[in-house]
Amino acid sequence: MTKRFLGAMLLALLGISSTACGAENVWQAKIVDFVEKISAWGEPIILENTTLVPLFGLRLQTKEGEILVEATPQVVLVLEAEKFYTINLESESLPSEITAEEIYNALLISAQKYLANNDFEKARALLEKNISMFPEKAESYALLGKVFFKLYQNAPDSLEKEEYGVRAFVEFARALDIDHQNQEALLARARARLEVPEPLGSPELAIEDLSQVIQQNPDRPEAYILLGKAYLALNDPERAKINFQKALELAPENAEAKEALLQIEKNPQN
Repeated sequence: MTKRFLGAMLLALLGISSTACGAENVWQAKIVDFVEKISAWGEPIILENTTLVPLFGLRLQTKEGEILVEATPQVVLVLEAEKFYTINLESESLPSEITAEEIYNALLISAQKYLANNDFEKARALLEKNISMFPEKAESYALLGKVFFKLYQNAPDSLEKEEYGVRAFVEFARALDIDHQNQEALLARARARLEVPEPLGSPELAIEDLSQVIQQNPDRPEAYILLGKAYLALNDPERAKINFQKALELAPENAEAKEALLQIEKNPQN
């Protein structure tokens, strides 16, 4: 599909004519800019009651504890007041209706991509959009809590840090209000509790969350890594070592667990 055809289709779908003036000219300019800047794939463009979200075909790879994301643009998701549909970029077919669940998952995947690539503001924008449309879904709140915790970690200012830290815990609490066993929220909150000072954080509170995760699913290596860190913070290297070893049983190549065990061996009293 040519960019010209795509631009014309978008304009027609949004009811914007090429002779429009005033505010409509601004809309047209935004759409043309959106189509031309392929590097902007995934960034939502909000035009009053309509939101355009370019979506990716994603391939996720894990290497040495990092998530690598390769993305190929495939469709544009159009969100309007009472309906949503996609425009396929690989053919000149008419827009296709999609389900609410597909919308929710598409926005969640795009937000996960931005979080993995440390683009926190874009991840936040997509998640807040998702929550406004689907307030009953725990996963969006859990992921938004992760975004605020990342902002907390990167904030240069103590007041900003405090604000982001509180927001992270608010979102974790909202996720757990909807689904009190949500493992992603529990894991993320435990990680935050190891860094955020009291009263929100502490190693003991992190252990409470991690115990719930392991009770539900004893095969999650990240839960044992965080438990190991919590016990190190409590000056209990023996318990820490047991948990790092358990993580390695489940994920033998996990670099974080290997490094932690190495440090315990070097500093057994630390």
